Amino acid sequence: IDITFHSVSSTTTTTTNSIDYANEKISTYPEVALILRVLKRLFYFKNMNSAFNGGLSSFNLFLIVLSYVQYRKLQLKLMCYSKQSTPISNLGALLMECLQFFACFDFRNFKIDVNSQYPYLPIAMNDVYKGKSLVIIDPLSGMNASKSAYQIDEIQRTFYEGMNYLKQMQELYV
Repeated sequence: IDITFHSVSSTTTTTTNSIDYANEKISTYPEVALILRVLKRLFYFKNMNSAFNGGLSSFNLFLIVLSYVQYRKLQLKLMCYSKQSTPISNLGALLMECLQFFACFDFRNFKIDVNSQYPYLPIAMNDVYKGKSLVIIDPLSGMNASKSAYQIDEIQRTFYEGMNYLKQMQELYV
């Protein structure tokens, strides 16, 4: 996986910690790596793979995919009333669900926080992030990792177009 990590106060330690964090989460949630590869390619083709251009950095896309996998596993755990996480075996379905979820996600009123028990938290009226178009909390610094991503409508359209493309391919082969 090609992930670029950068922070305003970027140091070798910060980068190493980010890489270690990503590797740890990918070993816990191997589905993330597979879905991330597909989404990175999709965002590359749509020219939305750079925070500098208003799109999503690789680390932000990683956090979005991680949040969705955590969310789905939490849903499965609640449905099964189990204390153990249920493996997600159908990666194609998981990819489609992820695309559909973020094609409709209310980025302006919810923040993404993979360190929270529930990865999608409403932005309160008095929250420092109120009025931001996209908030993805950096799990290491606690700051908004997505502050450079300003083309939220294009980001969301990329998820939507990816979902529609896969639906069309599914119809061709069913």
